[in-house]
This record gives sequence, C-alpha cells and structure tokens, in this order.
Amino acid sequence: MARGCWWRWGDTLTALQIPSQLVDEWGTTLAARERYWQLWPARGWRRLLPRGLRIPPRQLDDLAAQVLLERWLQRPLTRADTP
Repeated sequence: MARGCWWRWGDTLTALQIPSQLVDEWGTTLAARERYWQLWPARGWRRLLPRGLRIPPRQLDDLAAQVLLERWLQRPLTRADTP
C-alpha cells in the first residue's frame, strides 16, 4: 500500500485483519511514463520529441500500480493489452 493511501485505508485493513505493507511510491509517476513509452513507442512526429517532453495520451495510474508491484515482487510483469 502506498504511503499516501495509508491514512485512509490503514485502520480499516487492520480492523479487518487484512495484511498490508507500506511501499515507497517515490518516482512512480516518472517510471510509469517511461514504461508507457516502452510498451507503446512514440510514432510519427512524436518520435522527434525528447523523452522528457513527451506526454502520454492517457492516465498512467495502472502503470504506476504495475511499477509498484514490480518493485515489490522484484520482477517484471507482462501486460495483455500491449502489442
């Protein structure tokens, strides 16, 4: 569980006796952006932009969650929705 969510869910999970673990989510947004371009490379004129100026055309919450899981599991995960 990311630190930002702990204040909302920590007590509830503890009361339900559901194990949870705090994880450091520092840098996950940038890592999710990088992962997006690895999975779906830029095409056309967007390839000419420096990576730091490329903005993915959608939200990256799922990729940020994937990055957190990969860090915790210490292994890469595959996705069914990539080419």
